[in-house]
Amino acid sequence: MIGKYSDQTWNRFGRRMPYLLIGAPVAALVMILLPNAGSFGFGFGSLAALLFGAIAILFMDLSSNVCMQPFKMIIGDMVNEDQKDLAWSWQQSFFNFGGVLATLAPFILAAIGIANVAPKGEVPMTVKLAFYIGAAILLITAGYTIWSVHEYDPATYAAYHNIDTTIQKPQPSLWQLVKTAPKSFWEISFVQLFVWFAIQYLWTYGTGAIAFNVWHTSTPSSAGYQAAGNWFGILTCVESLAAMAWGLLVLSRTNHHHGNCGTELAWALVALA
Repeated sequence: MIGKYSDQTWNRFGRRMPYLLIGAPVAALVMILLPNAGSFGFGFGSLAALLFGAIAILFMDLSSNVCMQPFKMIIGDMVNEDQKDLAWSWQQSFFNFGGVLATLAPFILAAIGIANVAPKGEVPMTVKLAFYIGAAILLITAGYTIWSVHEYDPATYAAYHNIDTTIQKPQPSLWQLVKTAPKSFWEISFVQLFVWFAIQYLWTYGTGAIAFNVWHTSTPSSAGYQAAGNWFGILTCVESLAAMAWGLLVLSRTNHHHGNCGTELAWALVALA
């Protein structure tokens, strides 16, 4: 939806940037609120605490996607067809590098002496600081992007991408776009359906499994459980490094493959998002 409606947007802030202007502050605010949910007096395990957490995660996921899409789509707007594959590969590599830093943050903060335990119902300062740092980085990078990227105005955009503005084409609906999506979109969507089931299961139970099998504890407020959480971050870091390696492999191949590859990759990124 962000892609479709931002295609039809143009004001003094640009085409994609207005969505980033809204999404980034909301995402940063939710990233600050979420780790403090246990400090608002809802009560451990209460319905109010669960509802707050669910709503906060909903807004964090929604706002982070509103932020992510302009970052992705600006690539297609600002580079030509021969450069798209290379640019997207670099962008994905940087995304994954950010994931590496995020997963290492609690472990590093604990290593330098930041408190890694917290009262029942709260999260340790290592986790809170990791969220705060992430929120700050999001605001800084979004602000820098908005300030430094000067989007093409509609006339320049049309000329750069060889769009004939004299031909008025009907705008397809979202449903029509889905129906006419290429085969690769559906293939990756089908794979991602099962991938997300697995990832959600892993995120939910990974820390608890490590804590129970290695530190022999199932008490979330214990030091062992929190250490398990940090080590789960290290394992996730390994996963992100593998993704980075794959991105670099794709990057090394984009110098030799062009043509329809850019379109296929674009739909693949839509499906992954």
